[in-house]
Amino acid sequence: MTALLEVRGLTKIYGHITANEDVDLKLQAGEIHCVLGENGAGKSTLMRCIYGAERAQQGDIYWQGQRTELTSPKHARSLGIGMVFQNFSLINELTVADNLLLYLPAWDQDTTARINTLAAQLELNVDLNQTVGELSAGQKQHVELLRVLLDEPQLVILDEPTSMLTAIESHALQRLLKDLSERNIAILLITHKLDEALNLADNITILRRGRSVATLPNQALSKSRLGALLVGEMDSLQTPTTAAPGNRSRLLACEGLDYAGRPALQRFNLSVHAGEIVGIGGIAGNGQETLNRLLIQASQGPTPAELHLDRDCMIGFTPEDRETQGCAPTLTLMDNLLIGHRNGSAWISHSRLKQDCQSVINQFNVVSATPES
Repeated sequence: MTALLEVRGLTKIYGHITANEDVDLKLQAGEIHCVLGENGAGKSTLMRCIYGAERAQQGDIYWQGQRTELTSPKHARSLGIGMVFQNFSLINELTVADNLLLYLPAWDQDTTARINTLAAQLELNVDLNQTVGELSAGQKQHVELLRVLLDEPQLVILDEPTSMLTAIESHALQRLLKDLSERNIAILLITHKLDEALNLADNITILRRGRSVATLPNQALSKSRLGALLVGEMDSLQTPTTAAPGNRSRLLACEGLDYAGRPALQRFNLSVHAGEIVGIGGIAGNGQETLNRLLIQASQGPTPAELHLDRDCMIGFTPEDRETQGCAPTLTLMDNLLIGHRNGSAWISHSRLKQDCQSVINQFNVVSATPES
Protein backbone atom coordinates (compact mmCIF):
# COMPACT_ATOMS: atom_id res chain seq x y z
CA MET A 1 0.00 0.00 0.00
CA THR A 2 1.34 3.43 -0.94
CA ALA A 3 2.00 5.52 2.14
CA LEU A 4 0.04 8.76 2.55
CA LEU A 5 3.22 10.47 3.80
CA GLU A 6 6.82 9.32 3.78
CA VAL A 7 9.87 11.23 4.99
CA ARG A 8 13.29 9.94 3.94
CA GLY A 9 16.59 11.10 5.40
CA LEU A 10 15.39 14.56 6.43
CA THR A 11 18.08 16.85 7.86
CA LYS A 12 17.47 20.38 9.15
CA ILE A 13 20.27 22.58 10.51
CA TYR A 14 20.01 25.98 12.21
CA GLY A 15 23.44 27.59 12.31
CA HIS A 16 25.52 25.36 14.61
CA ILE A 17 22.51 23.30 15.72
CA THR A 18 21.39 20.14 13.92
CA ALA A 19 17.69 19.92 14.77
CA ASN A 20 16.98 16.87 12.59
CA GLU A 21 19.49 14.41 11.18
CA ASP A 22 18.61 11.69 8.65
CA VAL A 23 15.04 11.30 9.97
CA ASP A 24 12.70 8.71 8.45
CA LEU A 25 8.94 8.60 8.97
CA LYS A 26 6.03 6.88 7.24
CA LEU A 27 2.29 6.76 7.87
CA GLN A 28 -0.81 5.51 6.11
CA ALA A 29 -4.24 7.05 5.65
CA GLY A 30 -6.31 6.71 8.82
CA GLU A 31 -3.25 5.96 10.96
CA ILE A 32 -2.58 7.66 14.29
CA HIS A 33 1.19 8.03 14.51
CA CYS A 34 2.78 9.48 17.65
CA VAL A 35 6.22 11.09 17.70
CA LEU A 36 7.92 11.04 21.10
CA GLY A 37 11.16 12.59 22.29
CA GLU A 38 12.71 14.74 24.97
CA ASN A 39 12.70 18.54 24.71
CA GLY A 40 15.05 19.51 21.90
CA ALA A 41 14.80 16.12 20.16
CA GLY A 42 13.63 17.81 16.95
CA LYS A 43 9.94 16.88 16.99
CA SER A 44 8.49 20.32 16.24
CA THR A 45 11.12 21.04 13.59
CA LEU A 46 10.23 17.82 11.79
CA MET A 47 6.53 18.74 11.82
CA ARG A 48 7.23 22.24 10.52
CA CYS A 49 9.20 20.76 7.61
CA ILE A 50 6.31 18.41 6.78
CA TYR A 51 3.91 21.38 6.93
CA GLY A 52 6.07 23.55 4.67
CA ALA A 53 6.87 26.11 7.38
CA GLU A 54 10.58 25.12 7.21
CA ARG A 55 12.79 23.89 4.38
CA ALA A 56 15.13 21.01 5.13
CA GLN A 57 18.70 21.04 3.78
CA GLN A 58 18.59 17.33 2.92
CA GLY A 59 16.05 14.57 2.51
CA ASP A 60 12.84 13.96 0.62
CA ILE A 61 9.14 14.13 1.41
CA TYR A 62 6.69 11.92 -0.49
CA TRP A 63 2.97 12.70 -0.47
CA GLN A 64 0.73 9.91 -1.75
CA GLY A 65 3.76 8.29 -3.37
CA GLN A 66 4.93 11.40 -5.20
CA ARG A 67 8.09 13.29 -4.23
CA THR A 68 6.92 16.73 -3.14
CA GLU A 69 8.73 19.96 -2.28
CA LEU A 70 6.51 21.72 0.23
CA THR A 71 7.11 25.41 -0.36
CA SER A 72 4.77 26.90 2.25
CA PRO A 73 1.98 26.06 4.72
CA LYS A 74 -0.51 27.23 2.06
CA HIS A 75 0.93 24.65 -0.32
CA ALA A 76 0.68 21.96 2.37
CA ARG A 77 -2.94 22.85 3.10
CA SER A 78 -3.79 22.67 -0.62
CA LEU A 79 -2.51 19.08 -0.63
CA GLY A 80 -4.58 18.15 2.43
CA ILE A 81 -2.08 18.68 5.27
CA GLY A 82 -3.22 20.70 8.28
CA MET A 83 -1.33 21.56 11.44
CA VAL A 84 -2.18 22.75 14.94
CA PHE A 85 0.89 24.44 16.37
CA GLN A 86 1.90 24.23 20.01
CA ASN A 87 1.91 28.04 20.21
CA PHE A 88 -1.35 29.67 19.23
CA SER A 89 -1.67 31.48 15.90
CA LEU A 90 -4.97 33.17 16.72
CA ILE A 91 -5.60 36.93 16.92
CA ASN A 92 -6.80 37.69 20.43
CA GLU A 93 -8.55 40.94 19.46
CA LEU A 94 -10.85 39.20 16.95
CA THR A 95 -13.83 36.96 17.58
CA VAL A 96 -13.75 33.20 17.07
CA ALA A 97 -15.75 33.61 13.85
CA ASP A 98 -13.38 36.26 12.50
CA ASN A 99 -10.35 34.07 13.25
CA LEU A 100 -11.95 31.19 11.36
CA LEU A 101 -12.96 33.46 8.48
CA LEU A 102 -9.31 34.41 7.92
CA TYR A 103 -8.72 30.84 6.70
CA LEU A 104 -11.98 30.41 4.78
CA PRO A 105 -12.81 31.72 1.30
CA ALA A 106 -16.32 32.77 2.35
CA TRP A 107 -18.86 32.53 5.15
CA ASP A 108 -22.46 31.47 4.68
CA GLN A 109 -25.19 29.52 6.44
CA ASP A 110 -23.63 26.20 5.45
CA THR A 111 -20.32 27.31 6.98
CA THR A 112 -22.03 28.03 10.27
CA ALA A 113 -23.66 24.59 10.23
CA ARG A 114 -20.31 22.89 9.54
CA ILE A 115 -18.68 24.82 12.38
CA ASN A 116 -21.46 23.94 14.80
CA THR A 117 -21.20 20.23 13.87
CA LEU A 118 -17.44 20.16 14.40
CA ALA A 119 -17.74 22.16 17.61
CA ALA A 120 -20.20 19.59 18.96
CA GLN A 121 -17.74 16.79 18.16
CA LEU A 122 -15.00 18.72 19.97
CA GLU A 123 -17.34 19.36 22.91
CA LEU A 124 -16.48 23.00 22.34
CA ASN A 125 -18.86 25.35 24.10
CA VAL A 126 -17.73 28.72 22.74
CA ASP A 127 -19.80 31.50 21.26
CA LEU A 128 -18.56 32.27 17.74
CA ASN A 129 -18.98 35.95 18.57
CA GLN A 130 -16.77 35.70 21.66
CA THR A 131 -13.40 37.44 21.53
CA VAL A 132 -10.52 34.95 21.41
CA GLY A 133 -8.62 36.88 24.08
CA GLU A 134 -11.37 35.96 26.55
CA LEU A 135 -10.92 32.21 25.99
CA SER A 136 -8.89 29.86 28.14
CA ALA A 137 -5.81 28.16 26.70
CA GLY A 138 -7.75 24.93 26.26
CA GLN A 139 -10.54 26.69 24.38
CA LYS A 140 -8.01 28.40 22.10
CA GLN A 141 -6.49 25.01 21.33
CA HIS A 142 -9.90 23.74 20.30
CA VAL A 143 -10.47 26.74 18.03
CA GLU A 144 -7.12 26.01 16.35
CA LEU A 145 -8.17 22.42 15.69
CA LEU A 146 -11.61 23.51 14.52
CA ARG A 147 -9.98 25.84 11.99
CA VAL A 148 -7.78 23.04 10.60
CA LEU A 149 -10.68 20.58 10.27
CA LEU A 150 -12.73 23.06 8.26
CA ASP A 151 -10.24 22.48 5.41
CA GLU A 152 -11.20 18.77 5.38
CA PRO A 153 -7.55 17.61 5.52
CA GLN A 154 -6.25 14.09 4.86
CA LEU A 155 -3.49 14.53 7.46
CA VAL A 156 -3.69 16.51 10.69
CA ILE A 157 -0.45 17.33 12.53
CA LEU A 158 -0.80 18.21 16.21
CA ASP A 159 2.11 19.54 18.26
CA GLU A 160 1.39 18.66 21.91
CA PRO A 161 -2.32 19.52 21.68
CA THR A 162 -3.16 18.33 25.21
CA SER A 163 -0.27 20.06 27.03
CA MET A 164 -2.56 22.89 28.17
CA LEU A 165 -5.82 20.97 28.46
CA THR A 166 -7.55 19.63 31.53
CA ALA A 167 -8.06 15.87 31.86
CA ILE A 168 -11.68 16.17 30.72
CA GLU A 169 -10.73 18.27 27.70
CA SER A 170 -7.86 15.90 26.88
CA HIS A 171 -10.11 12.84 26.91
CA ALA A 172 -12.63 14.62 24.67
CA LEU A 173 -9.85 15.46 22.20
CA GLN A 174 -8.59 11.87 22.21
CA ARG A 175 -12.08 10.63 21.37
CA LEU A 176 -12.21 13.10 18.48
CA LEU A 177 -8.83 11.96 17.12
CA LYS A 178 -9.97 8.33 17.16
CA ASP A 179 -13.15 9.38 15.33
CA LEU A 180 -11.10 11.23 12.69
CA SER A 181 -8.94 8.13 12.25
CA GLU A 182 -12.03 6.02 11.64
CA ARG A 183 -12.94 8.50 8.87
CA ASN A 184 -9.58 7.69 7.21
CA ILE A 185 -7.89 10.94 8.29
CA ALA A 186 -4.27 10.38 9.33
CA ILE A 187 -3.08 11.91 12.62
CA LEU A 188 0.55 12.82 13.27
CA LEU A 189 0.80 13.63 16.96
CA ILE A 190 3.60 15.00 19.12
CA THR A 191 3.14 14.28 22.80
CA HIS A 192 5.18 13.94 25.98
CA LYS A 193 2.51 11.81 27.64
CA LEU A 194 3.35 8.11 27.37
CA ASP A 195 -0.12 6.99 28.45
CA GLU A 196 -1.63 9.17 25.75
CA ALA A 197 0.64 7.68 23.07
CA LEU A 198 -0.10 4.11 24.15
CA ASN A 199 -3.83 4.83 24.24
CA LEU A 200 -4.01 6.50 20.82
CA ALA A 201 -1.22 5.42 18.50
CA ASP A 202 -1.10 2.71 15.89
CA ASN A 203 2.64 3.31 15.55
CA ILE A 204 5.17 5.32 17.54
CA THR A 205 8.39 6.97 16.36
CA ILE A 206 11.09 7.90 18.88
CA LEU A 207 13.35 10.88 18.22
CA ARG A 208 16.52 11.34 20.23
CA ARG A 209 18.93 14.23 19.65
CA GLY A 210 17.42 14.90 16.25
CA ARG A 211 17.55 11.32 14.95
CA SER A 212 14.79 8.75 14.55
CA VAL A 213 16.00 5.83 16.68
CA ALA A 214 12.96 3.56 16.38
CA THR A 215 9.50 3.21 14.83
CA LEU A 216 7.46 0.44 16.41
CA PRO A 217 3.83 -0.70 16.48
CA ASN A 218 1.97 0.18 19.64
CA GLN A 219 1.37 -3.49 20.46
CA ALA A 220 5.12 -4.05 20.84
CA LEU A 221 5.56 -1.28 23.41
CA SER A 222 5.04 -0.69 27.11
CA LYS A 223 5.47 2.42 29.21
CA SER A 224 8.84 1.26 30.55
CA ARG A 225 10.04 0.31 27.06
CA LEU A 226 9.04 3.71 25.72
CA GLY A 227 10.88 5.45 28.53
CA ALA A 228 14.01 3.45 27.84
CA LEU A 229 13.92 4.35 24.15
CA LEU A 230 13.39 8.02 24.94
CA VAL A 231 16.39 8.44 27.25
CA GLY A 232 18.58 5.69 25.84
CA GLU A 233 19.21 3.88 29.10
CA MET A 234 17.20 2.02 31.72
CA ASP A 235 19.05 3.29 34.79
CA SER A 236 17.65 6.79 34.41
CA LEU A 237 14.13 5.38 34.70
CA GLN A 238 14.68 4.02 38.18
CA THR A 239 13.16 6.13 40.93
CA PRO A 240 15.42 6.42 43.98
CA THR A 241 13.98 5.32 47.29
CA THR A 242 13.94 8.07 49.89
CA ALA A 243 13.00 8.15 53.52
CA ALA A 244 9.53 9.37 54.42
CA PRO A 245 9.60 13.09 55.27
CA GLY A 246 8.93 14.23 58.79
CA ASN A 247 6.84 17.20 59.82
CA ARG A 248 6.79 19.84 57.12
CA SER A 249 6.28 23.54 57.65
CA ARG A 250 3.29 25.16 56.01
CA LEU A 251 4.30 27.63 53.31
CA LEU A 252 0.95 28.67 51.86
CA ALA A 253 -2.63 28.64 53.04
CA CYS A 254 -5.97 29.89 51.73
CA GLU A 255 -8.77 29.80 54.29
CA GLY A 256 -12.25 30.50 52.95
CA LEU A 257 -10.90 32.81 50.25
CA ASP A 258 -13.55 34.89 48.46
CA TYR A 259 -12.32 36.95 45.54
CA ALA A 260 -14.54 38.74 43.03
CA GLY A 261 -12.17 38.39 40.10
CA ARG A 262 -12.97 36.96 36.70
CA PRO A 263 -13.56 34.12 37.25
CA ALA A 264 -14.30 34.51 40.94
CA LEU A 265 -13.16 32.33 43.82
CA GLN A 266 -15.67 31.39 46.50
CA ARG A 267 -14.81 29.92 49.90
CA PHE A 268 -11.59 28.52 48.48
CA ASN A 269 -9.36 26.47 50.80
CA LEU A 270 -5.80 25.35 50.11
CA SER A 271 -2.81 24.31 52.19
CA VAL A 272 0.70 23.66 50.85
CA HIS A 273 3.63 22.40 52.93
CA ALA A 274 7.34 22.28 52.21
CA GLY A 275 8.28 19.45 49.85
CA GLU A 276 4.66 18.76 48.94
CA ILE A 277 3.18 18.47 45.44
CA VAL A 278 -0.39 19.76 45.33
CA GLY A 279 -2.49 19.33 42.20
CA ILE A 280 -5.40 21.60 41.32
CA GLY A 281 -7.97 20.15 38.90
CA GLY A 282 -10.95 21.62 37.16
CA ILE A 283 -12.42 22.53 33.79
CA ALA A 284 -10.81 25.61 32.25
CA GLY A 285 -12.31 28.89 33.43
CA ASN A 286 -13.17 27.80 36.95
CA GLY A 287 -10.77 30.04 38.84
CA GLN A 288 -7.32 28.60 38.11
CA GLU A 289 -6.09 31.80 36.44
CA THR A 290 -7.46 33.93 39.28
CA LEU A 291 -5.67 31.78 41.84
CA ASN A 292 -2.43 32.03 39.85
CA ARG A 293 -2.64 35.83 39.81
CA LEU A 294 -3.28 35.99 43.54
CA LEU A 295 -0.36 33.70 44.33
CA ILE A 296 2.00 35.76 42.19
CA GLN A 297 0.81 38.93 43.90
CA ALA A 298 1.31 37.27 47.28
CA SER A 299 5.07 37.23 46.71
CA GLN A 300 5.13 40.89 45.63
CA GLY A 301 2.73 42.86 47.76
CA PRO A 302 -0.58 43.05 49.67
CA THR A 303 -3.00 40.15 49.23
CA PRO A 304 -6.45 39.19 50.55
CA ALA A 305 -6.51 38.53 54.28
CA GLU A 306 -7.58 34.92 53.72
CA LEU A 307 -4.35 34.14 51.85
CA HIS A 308 -1.32 33.45 54.05
CA LEU A 309 2.22 33.10 52.66
CA ASP A 310 5.30 32.28 54.72
CA ARG A 311 7.56 35.33 54.67
CA ASP A 312 10.56 33.25 53.56
CA CYS A 313 8.67 31.55 50.74
CA MET A 314 9.52 32.64 47.20
CA ILE A 315 7.06 31.75 44.43
CA GLY A 316 8.09 30.79 40.91
CA PHE A 317 5.55 30.68 38.09
CA THR A 318 5.44 28.82 34.76
CA PRO A 319 2.53 30.16 32.66
CA GLU A 320 0.39 27.99 30.40
CA ASP A 321 1.17 30.19 27.37
CA ARG A 322 4.96 30.10 27.57
CA GLU A 323 5.68 32.05 24.37
CA THR A 324 3.68 35.19 25.17
CA GLN A 325 3.82 35.07 28.99
CA GLY A 326 6.85 32.95 29.88
CA CYS A 327 9.63 34.36 27.71
CA ALA A 328 10.62 37.01 25.18
CA PRO A 329 11.28 35.02 21.97
CA THR A 330 13.09 37.89 20.20
CA LEU A 331 15.66 38.29 23.02
CA THR A 332 18.70 36.14 23.74
CA LEU A 333 18.86 33.46 26.44
CA MET A 334 20.94 35.82 28.59
CA ASP A 335 18.37 38.60 28.29
CA ASN A 336 15.54 36.21 29.16
CA LEU A 337 17.45 35.02 32.21
CA LEU A 338 18.06 38.62 33.24
CA ILE A 339 14.30 39.38 33.22
CA GLY A 340 13.81 37.16 36.26
CA HIS A 341 17.27 37.67 37.76
CA ARG A 342 17.43 38.76 41.39
CA ASN A 343 20.82 39.63 42.83
CA GLY A 344 19.92 42.47 45.19
CA SER A 345 21.96 44.96 43.19
CA ALA A 346 21.18 47.64 40.63
CA TRP A 347 24.33 46.71 38.71
CA ILE A 348 24.47 43.99 36.08
CA SER A 349 27.59 41.85 35.79
CA HIS A 350 27.71 40.69 32.18
CA SER A 351 30.31 38.01 32.89
CA ARG A 352 28.36 36.66 35.87
CA LEU A 353 25.13 36.66 33.85
CA LYS A 354 26.81 34.76 31.03
CA GLN A 355 28.22 32.26 33.53
CA ASP A 356 24.79 31.76 35.12
CA CYS A 357 23.20 31.31 31.69
CA GLN A 358 25.76 28.70 30.68
CA SER A 359 25.12 26.90 33.95
CA VAL A 360 21.40 26.74 33.15
CA ILE A 361 22.16 25.45 29.64
CA ASN A 362 24.35 22.70 31.06
CA GLN A 363 22.04 21.78 33.94
CA PHE A 364 18.86 21.51 31.88
CA ASN A 365 20.45 20.41 28.58
CA VAL A 366 19.15 23.45 26.69
CA VAL A 367 19.72 22.99 22.97
CA SER A 368 21.49 26.22 22.11
CA ALA A 369 24.75 27.33 20.57
CA THR A 370 25.66 30.06 23.07
CA PRO A 371 24.09 32.18 25.84
CA GLU A 372 23.92 35.02 23.30
CA SER A 373 21.66 33.04 20.95
